[in-house]
Amino acid sequence: FVGHPLAEITEQKKGDLEKVYNKGKIKIAVMPGSRQGEITRHMKILMEVMQKLRDDSSLANGVDFCWYFLVNKTHKAKIKQILLKNLSSNKSSNLRKIQYHIIDNVDLKRKALTKCDLGLIKAGTAVLESAYFSLPTIAFYKINIISALILKYKLKIKYLTLEF
Repeated sequence: FVGHPLAEITEQKKGDLEKVYNKGKIKIAVMPGSRQGEITRHMKILMEVMQKLRDDSSLANGVDFCWYFLVNKTHKAKIKQILLKNLSSNKSSNLRKIQYHIIDNVDLKRKALTKCDLGLIKAGTAVLESAYFSLPTIAFYKINIISALILKYKLKIKYLTLEF
C-alpha cells in the first residue's frame, strides 16, 4: 500500500452510528493513539478531563457529554478495561455516570467524526483525519519520561503538532 487511507475516501460510507448517536449532548470524539504505550499514558489524562468536565458545572454549564472512543480493534479491549477500572474505582465521583461508546469499525469511526462536536485527538495523522472531516480538534500528546528528558535539552519549542 502506498499513500494514506484518507486519500482513498471518495464518498462517506453509511454506518449504523444512529444507534449510539446521542441528541442533546455534546459529542466528543476521542482518539487516544495507536500504540500501547500511548494509550496507557493518554487514557490517564483523558479520564481526568472527562471527570473535570463532568464534575465542574461551571465548565460544562450543565451540559452533558457523550464520549466516542475511536480506536482500532487491537486496542478496543485495553480501552474498555481502562474505562471500566476507572469508572468503578471512582465511587465518590460522577465519573461513573459518564456515557461513552467504543467504536472500532472504520466506517463508523468516520461517521462519528462527522457527527461529533469536538475531537480530543492524539497528535499525528489522526489530526489530519479530523481536519478532513472538519471536526474542531484539540490535539495532544504526552511523551514518555525518557524522551522528555532527552528532548528537553535538544528542542527549544514548547508545543508542536501538525499544521495546515
